Amino acid sequence: MPSRRSLLASCGAAVAALAGCSTGPDAPVAWDHAVERRVLAPPTVAGELVVVPLEEESVAVADGEVRWRSPATGPTAPAATHDGGRVVFGTDGPYPYRAVDTADGASGWTLDRELFGLASPAGGSVLVAGDRSQVVGVDATTGGVAWSRSLEVATADDTVRVGALSSARVADDVAYLRGGPGYLALAVDTGETVWARDRERGVSFEVGRRNMSLAPAVGDGAAYFWTSDEGRDGLGEAQVLARERTDGRVRWRHRTTGAAAAPAYAEGPGLVVAADESGTVAALEPGDGSVEWSVDLGGRVAYTRPVAHRGTVYVPVSGDNDRLVALDAPTGERLFSLSTGHSLPPTPAGDRVYAAGYRGLYALEA
Repeated sequence: MPSRRSLLASCGAAVAALAGCSTGPDAPVAWDHAVERRVLAPPTVAGELVVVPLEEESVAVADGEVRWRSPATGPTAPAATHDGGRVVFGTDGPYPYRAVDTADGASGWTLDRELFGLASPAGGSVLVAGDRSQVVGVDATTGGVAWSRSLEVATADDTVRVGALSSARVADDVAYLRGGPGYLALAVDTGETVWARDRERGVSFEVGRRNMSLAPAVGDGAAYFWTSDEGRDGLGEAQVLARERTDGRVRWRHRTTGAAAAPAYAEGPGLVVAADESGTVAALEPGDGSVEWSVDLGGRVAYTRPVAHRGTVYVPVSGDNDRLVALDAPTGERLFSLSTGHSLPPTPAGDRVYAAGYRGLYALEA
């Protein structure tokens, strides 16, 4: 297989046809596909299919060709996952969750409940979702609610019930997420609490759909969370926070400039990748949080997340030119930049990484 650097120096006429999109030198685009409507969420991979949530519909693409289309029951939220031959979509508003068959896009079950964020454990059948008052386990086969949890949190004036404040990351049948008093680890099959830890005084979790689609990272025995700067009375501190997977104890903190993006874990070099709205991307040692390398991408990295795959870190950068920047994970060397018109995180799968443009999809060689 040709190396990343020896692949396409440009994407050719097909990519140029994607509205508002172009590529930089050496962007390794294997194929691309233009769509008629705005892309709303990162793609999800189901076997050979890449399913892209759009306004009013979703499309399944294989090797650049459309295999099926599925009309949406409402605006599709930035949450979709594949489990057991189904793609499950959340919605951006009071519309049903819905499942479609990956073979032909036919409608399956619906769950008439406004939830955000999905996570699918490998080989399992429970999807972890939530809203601001509950965390919910959804049976991926039937769409029924397998379990529902909410946690009481004391405030200065009252006791409130708090659920999910981010999507979940599932590892070894445990879901890690921001929620409840601060940080949660729940058993996927039952919803029972493995551990719960309070957020620190002054730390703010920005609550909104753009955060609900982002999950913590997991690797080297820790779960890696992010926080936002509250910005009142000097109490706020934006940071990436490493917590032990066994009991939630803090392993280390890394201060960021402005709101932190959701972190990533690069398995090859064994590094945690942190980014923030100043455009700084840093690789951190998982044991103590020390900085291995740091680069300034000259844009904003917020309300999104880097993605690490096969020794490369892919960073969505927003600004005057929304783009996807690829960095060498061990060194931080810039490999290429793809102008997409979007700041959605890409989706890796095998020897491909799928990046969403504003009105298109790119398949990159990994």
